[in-house]
Amino acid sequence: MFLKNKATVILGTQWGDEGKGKLCDLVSNQADVCARCQGGNNAGHTIVAEGKRYAVHLLPSGIVSPDCVSLIGSGVVVHLESLFKELDDINVQGINTDGRIFVSDRCQLVFDFHQMADGFNESELGRESIGTTRRGIGPAYSSKAARSGIRVTSLYNKDEFKERLELIATVILGTQWGDEGKGKLCDLVSNQADVCARCQGGNNAGHTIVAEGKRYAVHLLPSGIVSPDCVSLIGSGVVVHLESLFKELDDINVQGINTDGRIFVSDRCQLVFDFHQMADGFNESELGRESIGTTRRGIGPAYSSKAARSGIRVTSLYNKDEFKERLELIVETMRKRYSAFEYDIQAEIAKYEALAERLKPMVVDSVVYINDKIRDGSKVLIEGANALMLDIDFGTYPYVTSSNTGVGGALTGLGIAPSLIGNIIGVVKAYTTRVGGGPFPTELLDETGEKLQKFGAEFGVTTGRPRRCGWLDLVVLKHSHLINGYTSLNLTKLDVLDQFDTIKVATSYTINGKETSTFPADLSLLQNATINYKTFKGWNSNISKCTSFDQLPEECKAYVNFIQNFIGVPIEWIGVGVGREDMIHIPQN
Repeated sequence: MFLKNKATVILGTQWGDEGKGKLCDLVSNQADVCARCQGGNNAGHTIVAEGKRYAVHLLPSGIVSPDCVSLIGSGVVVHLESLFKELDDINVQGINTDGRIFVSDRCQLVFDFHQMADGFNESELGRESIGTTRRGIGPAYSSKAARSGIRVTSLYNKDEFKERLELIATVILGTQWGDEGKGKLCDLVSNQADVCARCQGGNNAGHTIVAEGKRYAVHLLPSGIVSPDCVSLIGSGVVVHLESLFKELDDINVQGINTDGRIFVSDRCQLVFDFHQMADGFNESELGRESIGTTRRGIGPAYSSKAARSGIRVTSLYNKDEFKERLELIVETMRKRYSAFEYDIQAEIAKYEALAERLKPMVVDSVVYINDKIRDGSKVLIEGANALMLDIDFGTYPYVTSSNTGVGGALTGLGIAPSLIGNIIGVVKAYTTRVGGGPFPTELLDETGEKLQKFGAEFGVTTGRPRRCGWLDLVVLKHSHLINGYTSLNLTKLDVLDQFDTIKVATSYTINGKETSTFPADLSLLQNATINYKTFKGWNSNISKCTSFDQLPEECKAYVNFIQNFIGVPIEWIGVGVGREDMIHIPQN
């Protein structure tokens, strides 16, 4: 069995479960060392010795033989908690492992987030799933291949371990058509963050934050501005109307928030001018009944100028000749396009000289700034504006905003690499709302819709417009998750459903006689679609005082569990009221 100066190898020949453990146990009784060479705790060996049954996953089968030393080699990926549980269990069964188990310093570690990623990947594949054990083995080996994995040896270099583990940013995104309550979670998370960064959009979206009894409304400013120890950054993907920015800063300072030295603006940001806002109004008027329903804040025309490469960036403010030349060019284009367009260029130049002076201390090279912060180990929160269903590419086009509102927009809007993104948190309202025109499959145009609007106080932060209301649409949420790959969800405004006898959730559409759970690009298909619902019994009780998941009514738990199981993403936060403290957190290891 054993040749001098050579090792004996035992391998499976088929698809596993051939009974390797039994032979390994038998041979290890004659061996000095039994070593595992690859894999993780995704495979199990059962050993029956002296009438006892032992199950091992990470431990080599030789651990049962008292005179054999066990080694976990560098090719194995190790989930430490599972390893220690296995050791404890086998010790309880009477096997003494002291001094008989060794782990390579080169082993890659499996973290809980690898296991979460494994589950998400399987859920996304649906019927085509691999059928993994969801123990995180694949994602851990992926981290190893990407050279971003963490080895055992890094555990004993605290700075390196912290740097490699925290070399990621957290992204918070809207999953529906906006107004999901992202600001509340951003405010909550930014209390633990060093930097809160906006990546796209403009002052067309508003977040409401209620903290310590005060209500703050932000549009351009990141929600982290309310947290005194958090720096706020407006990234290069944002389009900025300077007068609106300064008004917002002045208003929030009056409310007692000191923003000095805590707000920075990218030198690559595109500027929104008053003429962009005028053009926005002209465009909407021309479209008439087919209007998009924009906020008329000039966001679309500003992004159009950017795409046409005629837009003006923050950095141009400090080159007077370039600024004047580009401004004259874009105004002349506007005059040719709109007959009613009138604009005083000289007055605009004078105004922007003063605005540029005030802005100057805030201007940074945001690409260098944000990347340095992440690599320095700072906790970075990236705050998305709008939501996935308003994305220029993946939303209900043309009834969308003019930027990429998904995780891709976070990358391009800040200039960071995909490998620096860690948690991607999707914020989803417990029902669905939408402002402006465009399709809305689960919209309720009856008393139930009015009830949702009333109880949810569904009026826009930016425009004050009433929001259209309907039941939660899991087809939309699934589409959103497919594109963004959420690691967890924040279910908001669950308390709004307290007074409903029955609650419905859309699970699929029937289009042209065929059932589908895919959201179509062709919006005309939705006109005659039948929406398929699952109905839940309401809980008819006040949940606003609940501080843990266990305290929620059973009917409420069933609703929450159905959502997370259907989408395949854990719900980590549940909003049960308007305040910062009205949030149930469900730890995800």
